[in-house]
Amino acid sequence: MLDWIFWTGGLAALFGVVASEGAEAPACTELPSTSQLVSGTIGLLYEPSERLSRVVEGAIDAWSRCSNYSSDFPRLLNGIPGDQSLHIEYDHGSSGNDHCGTIVGRKVKLFRFARDSKGRNVPCGSRGLNLAHEIGHALGLEDSPRTAACDRGLMARLSRTNPFHRRASPHECLLVGRRWLTFAEVERDANGVIHHLPRPPVTLERAEPAEQPDR
Repeated sequence: MLDWIFWTGGLAALFGVVASEGAEAPACTELPSTSQLVSGTIGLLYEPSERLSRVVEGAIDAWSRCSNYSSDFPRLLNGIPGDQSLHIEYDHGSSGNDHCGTIVGRKVKLFRFARDSKGRNVPCGSRGLNLAHEIGHALGLEDSPRTAACDRGLMARLSRTNPFHRRASPHECLLVGRRWLTFAEVERDANGVIHHLPRPPVTLERAEPAEQPDR
């Protein structure tokens, strides 16, 4: 169901996007497919690793800040199979290009470094936020444009200002909710017809997390 390829975008040394603190645009990403998918959970699986467990926790934390998390779109599970699953790998080396992560089908690969335009290795920033970005692609979102106004969402490309400061925007939360149906959103009547349940307004319900470089 997740058989597509998405690539994360470029780095500070290439693009140098600058944003003011707390800047958020209402519509910085798109949902290319309007077809709805049904799933209650998505498992994030990996070879046993304490470090990867923390990375996955960071990614789940980023998406769980959407008020419609697990009600409008699937709950993410750390190391446990879900109704669907993604397989996570971490490469301690460089991607060899300007990407910090890839998703191919159900396989996500994260990198510690990427290459700038001069061939130098550049740190990729928060692993948890990079994984959250790739999960956003699996959920159906596209990369945000390289603009200052869109520099702080989860679907933003890495820049000088956001390696540890991206967060889910209300617009990203809303779009993901449109793409998915969960078992909390549908009910079947006596005739077997499925009905959608009403959805509450989408907001960010928790405060922005503290900086967590290890994730």
